[in-house]
Amino acid sequence: MKPHKEPILEKKLVILLIENSVELRAFFSGAIKKSLNFNVLTAGTANDARQILMDNYESINFILFNWISPNIAGSIFAQNIRKNFKYDHIELITFSQNLSDEDSFLFSELDIHYTIPKIINGAQLIKKLEEIRSDYHLLNPVLKKINELKHYVNVEDLENCEEIIKDEKILHKIQNNHKYLYIYGEILILRKDYDNAIKYFEDLLKDRSKLNGIETLKTMSTLGKAYCLAGRNKEALMIFEKLESKSPKNLNHKLMAGEALLGLNEHYKAESKFHEILEKNPKDKGALTGMVKSNSISGKYDVAKSFFHQIEGEFESKSLASYFNNRGVMLVKETKLSEAISFYKNALYFFKKYKGHISFNLGMAYYRSNKIEEAAEYFNETLNSSDYELLSDKTLLKIFKTEGMQKFIEKFKKSNTDKIDE
Repeated sequence: MKPHKEPILEKKLVILLIENSVELRAFFSGAIKKSLNFNVLTAGTANDARQILMDNYESINFILFNWISPNIAGSIFAQNIRKNFKYDHIELITFSQNLSDEDSFLFSELDIHYTIPKIINGAQLIKKLEEIRSDYHLLNPVLKKINELKHYVNVEDLENCEEIIKDEKILHKIQNNHKYLYIYGEILILRKDYDNAIKYFEDLLKDRSKLNGIETLKTMSTLGKAYCLAGRNKEALMIFEKLESKSPKNLNHKLMAGEALLGLNEHYKAESKFHEILEKNPKDKGALTGMVKSNSISGKYDVAKSFFHQIEGEFESKSLASYFNNRGVMLVKETKLSEAISFYKNALYFFKKYKGHISFNLGMAYYRSNKIEEAAEYFNETLNSSDYELLSDKTLLKIFKTEGMQKFIEKFKKSNTDKIDE
């Protein structure tokens, strides 16, 4: 039998240590600095850590923090880290002991793989960190690729997801390894193949032998998301209320329950969910976004903007642009054209990257209202938007581009005049 070889690292792994006690921070960082395999950055508070992460996140491999902290609950801090997809490559390590079942569930849902119990001396700390280093899953090429795949799922980058799963090893892993089965369902969702995603998850949940308790939670959560996107909001709500009860510290379950309630037009109940989250985590991006959505739907545009201005980091995503577009389309189908126009005009305030999508649908609302000059103005904005390529297959937009604004308007007016003459 060949002796086990430790992986040889080209450079030291970087740990961001967060500890509010000056003495403990000095003790831990001093011990880590004695190791040949780690570098350490230190922060006294979560706010300090946030600034260090903003400046250095690409080079940081681990965040080491106390689950019980006077500044911010470890459960909230960990969820905030996981919601910033720039940090997907960073592993979380917590000082923790006597964990509750709720904590254990949350650890697994957030992919917190490493914990350190009470430390007596520096040697114990280094021994534990060396064990983590040896196990560090990103040293494994296949697991590294799966981590990349998770990141591309999070940022809704279907093209890169498809590229990664061309590798048969990766595709086999996510279709057969119980830990990663939910990822394949996430890709079906990105393909907007909601019916097959739902069937895939329902089949997984029928045969519970494939999943342990934690994997069942992840599968149910992603099934709930698929239900939401497919417009099956009652079923989604049932799932997320069950998940809230099972894992109450995971604020995402409460958030998704709020999203399902929005889909059911239960705005007051949805906002109650979002406010519950904001009481625990005032900067929660998902809850603030939920309040932007809810108040936009209700026509309270100034209130929506006030919540929008509280959001830190990037607001936009493909799914969010689709959400606003679809809500406006519902108003158009209900022939509430003036409401649709107001809704889309308000939505323009929130988008830059996907502004073309909103401009096109606003143009369509004007077009259906026979306000051709206004429609042409927003079609023209769509042509000049950064996301025009994603809309270039729209028939009316092709005609507008070929004919030009003036001819497009003239032909529309002539067509309407001919109809009147008939």
